[in-house]
Amino acid sequence: MKRTAASVNSKTRQRSNSIMASDYPLRRSRRDVQIAGVCGGLAEFFGLDVTTVRVVYVLASIFTAFAGVLIYIILWMIIPEREYD
Repeated sequence: MKRTAASVNSKTRQRSNSIMASDYPLRRSRRDVQIAGVCGGLAEFFGLDVTTVRVVYVLASIFTAFAGVLIYIILWMIIPEREYD
């Protein structure tokens, strides 16, 4: 069975659509905020519970010698804040 470029591209599009859980761009949350809303925004974007994202972030920070703090600060500067109605 030959694989054409069109069939490969359609499979890639299907996979990439399933990775992104939301239809809106990544934004920092203004509702689920502890420090800057980065974890809340990631939770909204991926359709996850914000507590789960925060626990995973803390564990990842601890196991990477607190590199997560630097990553959080970078994300804080890069990700724009959500504007709610």
